[in-house]
Amino acid sequence: RGRCGRRQPAARAATGRLPSRPNPQRRGGRHDSGRAAPRIDVEGGMGNLHSEAVDPATLPEEARAAVLDMELTLAGVARKIKAAPLRNIVVLAGAGISVAAGIPDFRTPGTGLYDNLAKYDLPRPEAVFDLDYFKTNPAPFFSLARELWPGKALPTRTHYFLRLLHAKGVLRRVYTQNIDALERRAGLPADVVVEAHGSFADAHCTACRRAHKSEPLVRDAVMAGEVPRCPICRVGVVKPDIVFFGEALPLKFGQLVEGDMAACDMLIVMGTSLQVAPIGSLPERGGP
Repeated sequence: RGRCGRRQPAARAATGRLPSRPNPQRRGGRHDSGRAAPRIDVEGGMGNLHSEAVDPATLPEEARAAVLDMELTLAGVARKIKAAPLRNIVVLAGAGISVAAGIPDFRTPGTGLYDNLAKYDLPRPEAVFDLDYFKTNPAPFFSLARELWPGKALPTRTHYFLRLLHAKGVLRRVYTQNIDALERRAGLPADVVVEAHGSFADAHCTACRRAHKSEPLVRDAVMAGEVPRCPICRVGVVKPDIVFFGEALPLKFGQLVEGDMAACDMLIVMGTSLQVAPIGSLPERGGP
């Protein structure tokens, strides 16, 4: 009970996720259960795999409650953490944990980000995070970046809960799909957080590949309503290191994920519906 791979439904808020899209071309091996096991494709970038993890809501109530000793509540999660000798909690976090900070998720009808992109005249909502589209028309992304730029929102209680887990010495890692950096702003050390979809902190030139810090170069251009250009080659656009469709995941993800999922003794999923790999496939890679 409480071992990695058994999701904690009481702590889960299936409200949204970071920019990602499922692909009907499912790849991977098979588990003994007969369900397809999505492969983590670090080189392929996000959006290439669709997670087939079982939704806890489809499991019998008794089976779900048994994970928390029949206490299918937030209080039950807290008691489980306090009672068990846990030292390697892994958290999978998505856009839902930042909604209370005023940051919209991506797919909630009416309020989600994708439903409010008409002003950018995109061929489809997801194009704002499409690398090929960005190369031909980067302006819509940087207009959106002005709204999403870190610093405007403050961490929520959920973010401080993660810091509390770290302070108590029970948190191994947080894998976040969010690009708002609120986990770090709440006080989590950088080595504890894996930003699976990148962040605004660093950037690179799309032409000469020169690395840049986003501040002040990119930030100043974005706030001025301009597209940031590389001061070295003076040709390329300087793009924040946010993972777009068609880009590889951060190296840190591939370096840590296997060891973390093998060692974790409790997996907490919050703010994500686990519909898109790589985050969506991680529960299937945990221990017993």
